[in-house]
Amino acid sequence: MTGFHPDLTGMENIFLHGTILGMNKREIQSKLDQIIAFSGLDEFIDTPVKRYSSGMYARLGFSVAAHVNAEVLVVDEVLSVGDFVFQQRCMERIRSVIQAGTTVLFVSHNLKAVTEICQRAMLLEHGKVVTIDETDAVIRKYLSAESNQQGPDETKPVYISKVCVRDVAGEQSTFESGQKAWVDVEVTCREALEKLAVVLWIKDETQYIIFHTSTERLGYGPFSLQPGGTYRCTFELDLNIAHGTFHLVTQVYRYDIQKGYDRRDPATTIFIGSTTAVGGAVNCFPRLIESETIPASAESCEV
Repeated sequence: MTGFHPDLTGMENIFLHGTILGMNKREIQSKLDQIIAFSGLDEFIDTPVKRYSSGMYARLGFSVAAHVNAEVLVVDEVLSVGDFVFQQRCMERIRSVIQAGTTVLFVSHNLKAVTEICQRAMLLEHGKVVTIDETDAVIRKYLSAESNQQGPDETKPVYISKVCVRDVAGEQSTFESGQKAWVDVEVTCREALEKLAVVLWIKDETQYIIFHTSTERLGYGPFSLQPGGTYRCTFELDLNIAHGTFHLVTQVYRYDIQKGYDRRDPATTIFIGSTTAVGGAVNCFPRLIESETIPASAESCEV
């Protein structure tokens, strides 16, 4: 990392890196405990950084940069390192820096993080600006471009011609945990087919299926289509999903002969934010209703 000397300890590099970023010695000393605590590298702060992993480098570097009183802070892919707790700490720190009036230029391929941090976004392609707009609009354009590269396969006898995820305001890619969403699916037919159903999956970033349903499973009978015919359906979902990135998969399927005709995987991607730090697949909206510390009694301490 630029500004670090491999033979110096983590402590010494805090002063070196801080100085390069424009902090004076007194300012670094006043924030030293906060920087070390933020990095979570207390045990290794007196170890030469040449023995650090790349993740430890990034943690210490971000910890110093996050405590600089700068007008503009450039953050490049720092959330790709560290555990969940450190990444959440980084997100909270970036939000507090923004609230304090600092302009943050956040560079990342992590679309979920971009949606949580940035009010406006810029989409680049081969170094050229494609669009600058509100973050959700830019991400929808990016995902639409990715989806269009696959495109509907109009050579199949029946194909999925359109998939849209929306809230009450219209098409969206970002939702809050627990929010209601509607998934519109359109199917177009080239040949006469019968006993069809539309299937919907939701998968997490590891491709694990966390939800699965279909028009038939929801009580609607199979539908038939003639050449040139179109079938449209809308799934209403309560997104009781934990914080994360999720992919929606759709398929045209015939259950009685177990035949799949067309599959969009993914059809689109959504990002779920949450005001509570929950992990896992679902959000049970936990609340702590009681917390008590009971001191040890004198009798229980007797040997």
